[in-house]
Amino acid sequence: MSDNFSDEAHLLLALKLFEQRRISSGKAGRLCGMGRVEFLLTASRAGVPVIDLKGEDLAKEFA
Repeated sequence: MSDNFSDEAHLLLALKLFEQRRISSGKAGRLCGMGRVEFLLTASRAGVPVIDLKGEDLAKEFA
């Protein structure tokens, strides 16, 4: 059980630090034992925004 708890704690910490823009997605993935893409997919499923487009950048993306 402690391994599962530890894994979950690492994931939650990585998600929070990534959400606060304190670490990159790559570092967050390494923190919880995942690759960058796997972490981004997990973050998205957990409701953590994985992109931050605003204003003009958002308009360009959907033009």
